[in-house]
Amino acid sequence: EIDQHSRKYLVIATHVGYFGYTRLPFGISTAPGIFQRYMESLLFGLQGVAVNIDDVILTAPNRKEHMKRLRTVFERLREAGLRLKREKCVFLKESTTFLGHQIDKFGIHPTEEKVEAIKKCPEPKNVTELRSFLGAINFYEKFVPGLHADCAILHRLTGTKTPWQWSEEEQKAFEKAKSKLSSNSVVVPYDETLPLLVMADASENGLGAVLLHRYPDGSERPIYYASRTLKDAEKHYAPIDREAAALVYAVSKFHQYIFGRKFTLITDHKPLERLFGEKRDLSKVTSNRLIRWALTLNAYQYDIIFRNGKEVAYADHLSRLPVEDLETETVAIKAGRPDCLNVWISKEAVQKETKKDPILKKIMEYVLTAWPFNPPEDVKVYARNKDEIGVEEGIVVRGGRLIIPLSLRRDVLSILHKGHPGMVAMRSLARYYVWWPKIDDDLEAFVRGCSPCQENRAEEPAIPLYPWNIPNRAWERLHLDFAGPMEGQYWLVAVDAYSKWAEVAVLKNIRATNVINTLKKWFSTYGHPRKLVSDNGPPFTSSEFEQFVKECGMTHIFSPPYHPKSNGTAERFIRTLKSRMKASKREGNPTSDALNDVLFTYRNTPHGSTGRSPAQLFLGRRLPSIMDNVRPDPRDEMERRKWSQKEYYDQGTQQREFNGGDEVWSRDRTKKIWVPGTIVQRLGSALYEVMIDGRTTNKHADHLRKRTGALDIDERAQEDLDEDFPQSRAPVSLGGE
Repeated sequence: EIDQHSRKYLVIATHVGYFGYTRLPFGISTAPGIFQRYMESLLFGLQGVAVNIDDVILTAPNRKEHMKRLRTVFERLREAGLRLKREKCVFLKESTTFLGHQIDKFGIHPTEEKVEAIKKCPEPKNVTELRSFLGAINFYEKFVPGLHADCAILHRLTGTKTPWQWSEEEQKAFEKAKSKLSSNSVVVPYDETLPLLVMADASENGLGAVLLHRYPDGSERPIYYASRTLKDAEKHYAPIDREAAALVYAVSKFHQYIFGRKFTLITDHKPLERLFGEKRDLSKVTSNRLIRWALTLNAYQYDIIFRNGKEVAYADHLSRLPVEDLETETVAIKAGRPDCLNVWISKEAVQKETKKDPILKKIMEYVLTAWPFNPPEDVKVYARNKDEIGVEEGIVVRGGRLIIPLSLRRDVLSILHKGHPGMVAMRSLARYYVWWPKIDDDLEAFVRGCSPCQENRAEEPAIPLYPWNIPNRAWERLHLDFAGPMEGQYWLVAVDAYSKWAEVAVLKNIRATNVINTLKKWFSTYGHPRKLVSDNGPPFTSSEFEQFVKECGMTHIFSPPYHPKSNGTAERFIRTLKSRMKASKREGNPTSDALNDVLFTYRNTPHGSTGRSPAQLFLGRRLPSIMDNVRPDPRDEMERRKWSQKEYYDQGTQQREFNGGDEVWSRDRTKKIWVPGTIVQRLGSALYEVMIDGRTTNKHADHLRKRTGALDIDERAQEDLDEDFPQSRAPVSLGGE
């Protein structure tokens, strides 16, 4: 449907008045392009579907997928309000004719009808009929290698300077060209997913090129054949120049297939592999022609490899039987500026702009005549290199490098910056091809002004390290971070900045509530720190966590986003934790046991930044380990010796114990006599409080002994009697009843 504002341009006058089209009519020059763009957008994204104006072709690897794609195409056409004519539709065919070619699973063939028509074509009687015949076979040039080479003699007859003369030689060429055409000739369709190869070769008479696909099985099948004859001047080229010309011709001929894609360039001339390879070796004495061609090839992304002549038979055959009198296309280099404009540079453009450039005009005049003794100021920089400057084909060169006019320098910089190399790479590339005063400064400014380069350049060198200040005590500043997820869980890590003591808690998720509960548990054991350092993770930036920090009276410090070095204390421990946990897990240890072992060893090992273990700085002592229990303890030997001495001493001793109220003799160390006393109470295992002469004093058991009287003797005698005569316990009457 035509836009409302555009209908006024399509008004027609009739005998009944003026009418405007509401739909795009036939005959409008832009109509095919508009409709093609519409159809492409309508069927965009459908695999195996191609469209040309109102012709749609569809293919699939099997019937099920074919029907699925066909249904999708029908749905899109129906949604767009388009209808198909049943009589013009063909479904489920093994092969079909599309755009003048027969397409099947083997590839693309010439149609049998057109081949037969050409084979039955009568002998041409004049130049017009001959041109018609050559035009017909031109359509099938890509199917048959060397087809036009056999028609070289026929092409000469189409020139204006050659009189018409149809002889037996021309008849043989005519018949040979018809016989070469066959519907069995096959080239494969272009596939953007398959690797591309460009094969080129040159002979004394012409240039040949073949575009091929390399398939996963390693086979190489042709997509397109091309060839042309050499001009008279080109026939005098050195072999290396002819072979280089073949490469340039090949990439120019297949430009629409290979530009913007990585491909492999194949030559049978070994020196070109080094001259045009990734590490180009073009010395200053290299011919300007090769330098210009190297600049041309620089617009493409390729790898160049060498194959011997037997392996490039396609291109070799085409070069030896080239197409006669075909115009050689002017090679143009297309590149993209940083501002996305397209740039075209050709030799003709450089020649034209050189004539317009006021400085280069003077240089050309000086080269052709003589340099002045005192050159103008704007020419002095050129005069210093006058021995290297010359003029070739209207272009000023210096030592084989082109001196680019001022108007084209930015375009040349765009070409050199193709693929966005850096400053060093651009300088190296420019030294092979071009020169002008202060070119290094222009290169540097161009790279610095390239937005894509600046947006995607590598990281800047890190600034000098600014270490955290050392806290005054342990647990004053904690560094927090998360490790993981590991085994589906997150590990909250806290590291004390002073002692490097680390705590680890395994959490199922990183919600702020879980983090706060874990910190409360740690704070109940070790107390509240003054500062917390963390990254900008969701649990640390939540309002709930912020409220918790305020309630605890702590200061929360955030490290800059995407800069883990700022929280290096926690990050370094996490790296250690992960590596040691991975090693422990490989031994088959459970996660909890592995974590306990890692933490114990870490806390008990001297830290590189403090020289002492975290446990020593945090707890004031080392954590006893298994090895401490194995190591001999001197206290054990002291204990053994002490008891041995006791046993020896006790051999001449007597155990004495007293109770409160016992009558005792106490040794008076002054008078060196025994005095009577009474036990008041026991103060220790061998120490007693004793009442002597109305006063209490502390006495050792060594200075005490029992005091016994007559009553004591009678009582002991009775006890002995009871033991000897246990039956005589009846009371004895001493008189009376």
